[in-house]
Amino acid sequence: TCPFDLAHVDTPKGDLDHSNTITDATVIASSTVHPTGTQESYPAMLDAAGSADTNTAHYYMECSNKGICDRKTGECECFDGYDGAACQRASCPNSCSGHGTCETIAELAYDDFANVYALWDADKTMGCACDAGYSGSDCSSRTCKVGVDPLYVDDTTARVTTTTVIVAATGATDLAGTYALKFYDYWGEDYTTVPITASATFAADNAAKTGTCDVVKAALEALPSNVVPSVTCSGAQYATDKGVEYTLTFTSNPGYLRQLEVDQYLDGSRSTLSGTTVVTYVYQNGVTGEDTDYFATKCPGVEAQIKYDATANSAGTWNAAVQPGGLGYIGDLTAAEVKLLKACLGDSDGDASNNVDVYNWDYGALSEFLGGGSGTDSVIGSYPHAIKTVPVATSTNY
Repeated sequence: TCPFDLAHVDTPKGDLDHSNTITDATVIASSTVHPTGTQESYPAMLDAAGSADTNTAHYYMECSNKGICDRKTGECECFDGYDGAACQRASCPNSCSGHGTCETIAELAYDDFANVYALWDADKTMGCACDAGYSGSDCSSRTCKVGVDPLYVDDTTARVTTTTVIVAATGATDLAGTYALKFYDYWGEDYTTVPITASATFAADNAAKTGTCDVVKAALEALPSNVVPSVTCSGAQYATDKGVEYTLTFTSNPGYLRQLEVDQYLDGSRSTLSGTTVVTYVYQNGVTGEDTDYFATKCPGVEAQIKYDATANSAGTWNAAVQPGGLGYIGDLTAAEVKLLKACLGDSDGDASNNVDVYNWDYGALSEFLGGGSGTDSVIGSYPHAIKTVPVATSTNY
């Protein structure tokens, strides 16, 4: 008898007892091939209480129904595309071309931001987790390098990832040891820097290149394959003699990046940082890289501040100048800038009949009756105008 596992597909057995009818009743019981019995139609599976389940499938079958049992050896001869002692796994195509690892669908899901996949084929369906720079079902295709569209940089302010790192202790002057930074490139491949010596004080950059940012930048830019071509760093003391806080901007790594990590376990499970209650924080400082720019057109000549209505309340009372659908939310506009902004916004809902003012502009809002019949007010409609604000001035193209 060959090994059993969950069947990839269930197959009716047919008229096993030659009765000219196919039933759900068990017709073979206590055999080595079907120890729990078998039916002529699809398997009739039972729950733990012995009650019949409905809409069931993928019952335990010899060689998982994807192989032929060699009765002399008790070994499964698997069909093409299936592996395992019981043919219980789907094969990865072309052995991932030598550019990836063959993993279960549950492992692939976990690798993608720790998603959970727990269906019947969690350990049966296999796929390739490709190395960085390779793609495709069998990892045979190369991926091209990624860069920022020059027109994007020309028209607007390109967004790249900015990350703040804090390494500190609660006790003054007792932080010591080493840690490393783990950087993830655009394809999700991780790179770990050489150990960085922790310091309870922030050292300014100097000619000897021993300042805090000097050391951190050197460690990141020394990663192999020029994975971080350049990075800017600025920082300061975290509390008083308790650690450092620095912000990294990856100006040469366009696109969405997975968040940086601090690795303080460089010696197995033992932390290589010491001190009174050591803490490490990593957070993106309000800016993440983006793969798609949904606001590709810059509105030149318009500089503004976004405001809010401090008088709004649950009764629906709005400041007349700052209400949904109005330009009052965008403050400090000159008359000329208002016209320029309307020209940029244009039509929002495809309905030319409600376009008003200059340059075929509409409000992107609806009028709604107030309670008690006291008039109407504007509310955000189904097709609001959407804008993205960018800094007026930046130190680089980013």
